[in-house]
Amino acid sequence: MKQIVYFIILFAVLFQEVLAQSPAYKDEAFTEFFRRTSGWVASDATISIPLPQNRALWLFGDTHIDGYEASDNSIPCLFQVRNSMMVQDMEHPEEFITILDNTQEGINRTPVKDPENEELYFWPGHGYSKGDTTVVFWGAYTGAGMEHRATYLTKIYTPDLTDASAIKEMVKLPLPGGIEWGNAVVVDSASQYLYIYGQMKDWILFRPLVARVSMEQDILSAWEFFDGNTWTSGYWNAQQVMGSTDDYVSPSFSVIKLQDKYYMISQDIGFLTCGYGREIYSWESNSPQGPFTNKKLLYTIEDKYQGEYWVTYNATAHPEFIRNNELLISYNVNGFANNGVEGVSCQNECRDAFRDRRHADGYRPKFIRVPLTYIDPTLNVPDRYFPETDPTGLPAGWVPLKQVRVYPNPSAGDRFTVEVNSAAPGVAIKIQVRDLQGKLVLEQDMDGTSTNIQLRSTGMFLLYITAGNKMSVSKVVVR
Repeated sequence: MKQIVYFIILFAVLFQEVLAQSPAYKDEAFTEFFRRTSGWVASDATISIPLPQNRALWLFGDTHIDGYEASDNSIPCLFQVRNSMMVQDMEHPEEFITILDNTQEGINRTPVKDPENEELYFWPGHGYSKGDTTVVFWGAYTGAGMEHRATYLTKIYTPDLTDASAIKEMVKLPLPGGIEWGNAVVVDSASQYLYIYGQMKDWILFRPLVARVSMEQDILSAWEFFDGNTWTSGYWNAQQVMGSTDDYVSPSFSVIKLQDKYYMISQDIGFLTCGYGREIYSWESNSPQGPFTNKKLLYTIEDKYQGEYWVTYNATAHPEFIRNNELLISYNVNGFANNGVEGVSCQNECRDAFRDRRHADGYRPKFIRVPLTYIDPTLNVPDRYFPETDPTGLPAGWVPLKQVRVYPNPSAGDRFTVEVNSAAPGVAIKIQVRDLQGKLVLEQDMDGTSTNIQLRSTGMFLLYITAGNKMSVSKVVVR
């Protein structure tokens, strides 16, 4: 009897784990865009802002420029500039322009710097575009301890953006050091306000804050700060916007507005220690000032090098790249020596930073996609820039089969429905289900415009639907 009770409890625990499993997956195609061999080749931060003319501006921290060696996929241990930018063509996402100060040499090619204070180095926050100008927030830091000294903003003229000469203005904001602002920016056309999110350190945690300024005013006009009850003029009154003091953010986080709600994306704090802070979460709110509640685990980072977890940080959402109702999120990895945590070690290839080289993928951004319906079942956001194509791509010679529905997804049990409304009359429709290693799990013909599929196993699968020379590839999670 005790054995039966034990197995019932074990089954219940495992069943709950399956139900809680996130359908997020690695977007290897997008990650591949950032495996570059010249110009920008590796960095951290990885923040994006949509630009006019169907482009995206990418912002980075310490960056490796050139120096890539294809024979062993390595880069020098020392980075070349303290920050950088790239412009991506969204219609041809493999095409980038690296933005540097091309009038200088060496580390002075860093595009954002203060010539009057060489002790300061600048790492990017978020920003927004308005007309021909993009505003970007930057944190100014000093020393090996990364002490935050001030928040700056730059105004960048974006038409034909090719180098740092497009930075037309750099301003230090009248805000104290130690509290970072501009980690996330929401342009809210409904309320006609620009919401600027920041964070303050609370012992070893980080508490998110929010300020606002009317969209009819210049960004350098007086801001208002949310004090937990109302908006006030004093930055010292700003209070954290989480629904619970048990919740916090990492130094980098995102806030995005989708439909009529606001969503916060952040990674747990890993203290730059390998194996720690690998969880990426979301929260939601009905207002930009919170409270942000309903914490949900979106993804657990499993990237390893030579059997050991990398340091990971900087999880950031990129809503302009929403496709197929899936949100693109990036995170960064890095390699450090043992940080003094018992039982935890990290690979460290840079024993001599001036001589050694490191694995390039150990300092390049990684990307995942999360179905928006997992974050919030009510979300249904159209593709913003990319045309309607399949996230996994199609084999050569095939064209997209559109108007395909797969529901419920994730499935409510072991069954789901496939519906095709775009196949030509009389064209045979075939269905294949394969696991993530490509093994065929099920194959059947489709009679009519819809059919039910039943699988005998759980997990994530790829669903291939063909009709003539057209194909659709979808992911389906079976619980």
